[in-house]
Amino acid sequence: MPPNYFSFWGNDFFTKYYQQAHYWFLGILVLFFILLTIAYKINPKYFEKQSQPVIPSAKFFTLFALMSAMPFFVANLFYPADTWMPVKLIFMIQPVRIGLFACYFALGAYAWKNSWFTDDGYFPRLVPWVTCALVMLVIFVIYRVSFTLTPNIPIHYKAGHALTFSVFCMATAFALMAIFQRFFDSNAYLWRKLAANSYIIYYIHQLVVIPLAYAVQQVQLNIWIKYLGVSIASVILCFLIAEYIITPALGLGNKHSKKLSS
Repeated sequence: MPPNYFSFWGNDFFTKYYQQAHYWFLGILVLFFILLTIAYKINPKYFEKQSQPVIPSAKFFTLFALMSAMPFFVANLFYPADTWMPVKLIFMIQPVRIGLFACYFALGAYAWKNSWFTDDGYFPRLVPWVTCALVMLVIFVIYRVSFTLTPNIPIHYKAGHALTFSVFCMATAFALMAIFQRFFDSNAYLWRKLAANSYIIYYIHQLVVIPLAYAVQQVQLNIWIKYLGVSIASVILCFLIAEYIITPALGLGNKHSKKLSS
């Protein structure tokens, strides 16, 4: 089918079809680290760790939800909520969400500074955060379907969209942290190996997932069986490729071993 394969990659892809797939996250992360470095150079004292862990209050989370909703709302006045935009082919951003992403990156630096997730620091409580995440999931989906799918969205509906999305994101992030800390924060061999290879798996997983999905496309099986089969096979294959091919080839085996032993 047209367009010609090589013509597509040589012309069309770098114009109207340009994207970075799941690698967009890496470019944005590099940008945030550059900005963090500049901020540290300007005011290094601010980034010194507190002598004692600081436990966040309900007021802190309320203010953070409002603060992260603000850039979403302002950008949504100029762009649709799901717009993607290339910036000089270097970054691939969502204008409405880029400010929210920056808020969470800053929150990570703040959490490190105040010794969250240490023995005496802050650990999200499982039941309250998971309950809040599930409730906000329902509220956000209903709000999104009911008020934000029309061509001309009133400004007060955009404000509600920003607020419900912000609270939903915050509740989900801390609920997932609570779940993983409770059930998966383990020194067991498999979990340690998966953690050590997580970034490599992130890099390569589409190269495994897409061929497997294509291979079973015409197979006459229940869609859920095919989905679970491809998912499980992809995780296993990605782990094996990362652990036994890429890690040894890059000479990372010794580094991983030292981290695992420490």
